[in-house]
Amino acid sequence: MTVKSARSSPRQSGGFTLIEVVVALAICGWVLASAFWLVDRYAYQRTELRDRFYANQIGWNQLMTLYQSGQGWAEQDQLETTGSAKAAGHRWHWQLQSKPTIGAELIRYQLSVAPHAEQEPVARPVLYMSATP
Repeated sequence: MTVKSARSSPRQSGGFTLIEVVVALAICGWVLASAFWLVDRYAYQRTELRDRFYANQIGWNQLMTLYQSGQGWAEQDQLETTGSAKAAGHRWHWQLQSKPTIGAELIRYQLSVAPHAEQEPVARPVLYMSATP
């Protein structure tokens, strides 16, 4: 019976080398980071879409309220009004501007809606009305 020394025979284990484990972990980390980034982008876009929806809804509601109760509001050449409304648990700030158009007797009413008074508007619905009822 002969005894083989451990140094002379190659290792016969079925495990992975350290390089293989590191490469596999790097690939898994890259895949997980990409998945987290995609989920973050999806959530951000959903939030943006929701904000634009509510801002447009507030803008059109305000324009229609002015349209329905507006006996004489179209006669003002340069109307500028501000206000706020609450929707979806947030306070939205709006600003109404009116300008006469070129040519026909139309007045352009634009309502800018923003989450905060200092921020860039999220929605800008526009309504054209005749200056003469």
